[in-house]
Amino acid sequence: MLGGFAALALAAAAMLVGLFTSGGAPEQDPLGLVGPGLLVSWSAPVVDLLLDLAVIGCLGALLSVLFLLRTDDGPLGIQGQRAVRDARLAAVVWALAALAGALVAGATGLGVSFTLLWGRLGTALELPEVQALLLSAVLAALIAGTAGWKRTSPTTMTAGVIAVAAMLPLLSPGSPRSRCW
Repeated sequence: MLGGFAALALAAAAMLVGLFTSGGAPEQDPLGLVGPGLLVSWSAPVVDLLLDLAVIGCLGALLSVLFLLRTDDGPLGIQGQRAVRDARLAAVVWALAALAGALVAGATGLGVSFTLLWGRLGTALELPEVQALLLSAVLAALIAGTAGWKRTSPTTMTAGVIAVAAMLPLLSPGSPRSRCW
């Protein structure tokens, strides 16, 4: 558990160093123009980091169960059960980070703060980035439920297939991540 927090702290520090050294750190608009604000601007990289780490953790744990800790359609061993538990936890974080990412994408896409976003929620839900993140959140919640249902290889395979499907909206052309590649 302590190793996970240390890894998260290291990743956050690396993100901050990267943002400041590259000149990409969010700043207050010098012209005073209305925009989403610093809270929304700083939320975007933090949510992206959490989402990336959760996706990697969930898929990594599921893949380790499927290929490294595999059993022949029987119950998983102790290490396999721990990996499934880790995958479930990562899937919950994935779902929450995707929901937060949908809020950030909506506020950024509309150029409003979080407080003003609630008044324009219908418009935000029409944005492809928001739709992709919401779909990913629903599928990640399904992974968390499926992975904990029965701890056998077929159930884990189902959760792995759902995990791959949950990644696809994040890679779709409407997703904010697709603009980076």
